[in-house]
Amino acid sequence: MSHPELSDAGDLRLLEKYSKEGPYNYDDGSFALWLSQYGLWRSTDKEGKGICCGLVKEDVIFWSREHLNGFQNSTSYTTGVSSANGYKL
Repeated sequence: MSHPELSDAGDLRLLEKYSKEGPYNYDDGSFALWLSQYGLWRSTDKEGKGICCGLVKEDVIFWSREHLNGFQNSTSYTTGVSSANGYKL
């Protein structure tokens, strides 16, 4: 059973209903930024799908751009992480 308020644009309608500020469009409308009623900044793409959220507006803008651009400006490092403590039982 589907929620009565949800449709293809259901996420956008809920954001409009429960947001304190927004939408603020960035990068020629490729994503929008909203301040939720709980103090979190949320970003959505053109279709209204959620991208990311966070407490700091500038961080959400940065990571929204990273998600849309395929993480071109960020790097990830993997170190020798082990969950074993070296003891056999």
